[in-house]
Amino acid sequence: MQLVEVTLEDLSSIRHKVFLSPCEDFSIPEFKIISFQGIYGHGSAGKKDAKYLVASIKAAHEAWYTAGTIFDFSELSYEWGDEMDWVVDCLDRSPTNCIYPLAIVVGQKSDAGLRSLLNNSYKDLCYEKTEDAINALRHKIGQFELCLREWRSNTRPKT
Repeated sequence: MQLVEVTLEDLSSIRHKVFLSPCEDFSIPEFKIISFQGIYGHGSAGKKDAKYLVASIKAAHEAWYTAGTIFDFSELSYEWGDEMDWVVDCLDRSPTNCIYPLAIVVGQKSDAGLRSLLNNSYKDLCYEKTEDAINALRHKIGQFELCLREWRSNTRPKT
């Protein structure tokens, strides 16, 4: 049997970089920014691109857990494709009803597509400037931590 070598880079021409907020040694960074560059395929042609984005995001989340995450799509060209929903939802898998803190930085080539895809949640997720996304994310982190505290207090066994 001859095995075929594959890598995540085989899925897509999109590439990414991960940046962490500064933090003390042995502390959890406040947030990470996962920056994507390239062209997301139109419609179903973007399925492999979505798989690459999701795999990259999940790998970065496992390797560098942070209190919140920013997807930087300012250098990503995205017009349409339903699988981008996978990307937006891939970190929110908590057994609680608490929503993991997420913000998205949009650019000229991703704004209209994301606005169309996300509809009502666009205003809560998307920002034109990184600084605005960071400020919004900090607020979301506070809400998330409060939600988790409430959830924990309600799930502890009563004695």
